[in-house]
Amino acid sequence: MLGPGSGHGRVSKYFDLSKVETGVFWNMAECPIPEGMDITTLVGNITKSLKAEGFNGRITVYAYDHISHEERSYNDANVIASRLHSGDADANLRLTISSFLCWALRRPAPANIMVIVKDITVHSGIIRAFDRVTRKRYNCMVAQQVESREPFDDSIDKAWLWDHLAFGKPALSPPLTSSSTSHSQGDKSMQTQFMELKLKEISSDEADG
Repeated sequence: MLGPGSGHGRVSKYFDLSKVETGVFWNMAECPIPEGMDITTLVGNITKSLKAEGFNGRITVYAYDHISHEERSYNDANVIASRLHSGDADANLRLTISSFLCWALRRPAPANIMVIVKDITVHSGIIRAFDRVTRKRYNCMVAQQVESREPFDDSIDKAWLWDHLAFGKPALSPPLTSSSTSHSQGDKSMQTQFMELKLKEISSDEADG
């Protein structure tokens, strides 16, 4: 099992993520609570899975559902709830993306972002947003309802099947990414991108000074 600091994602190779904050953005319509389980137990299992992977910082869960907030015990589970747009998949996708991008803007990097959806491979908008935030030192993870038929994007550090995460099981070890078959070349590429990012930040700081 790969823990933080040894995964394929760009950020975990360079930063200790064990104590940083994690935001979990959960589409409940695409990944519903398993039958017979309550939301408090499920959130506890998500926390258990993350801690098992070495993520011991503060964890906040943001849930998106079609029903009103009063119909579930969100408060008891310490879940921040928002209502999805009924029948508008594009609007719901934008809601998810804008939520974790705004969350990242309000949190100092590094930090962890987990998105829970049915199938990340069909959400190209999320992948593009992941690629953007990893360049700013935010570590990205995903849980999805279906088994992926394609490699995960290189921006994804860890991945779970939803049924595994919901029951507190560990992440896929390691997640298959598009660079898995060319590891050394991928490492070099990530190192180059990281150095370029640092040089840009240094240049920006000098210009501001």
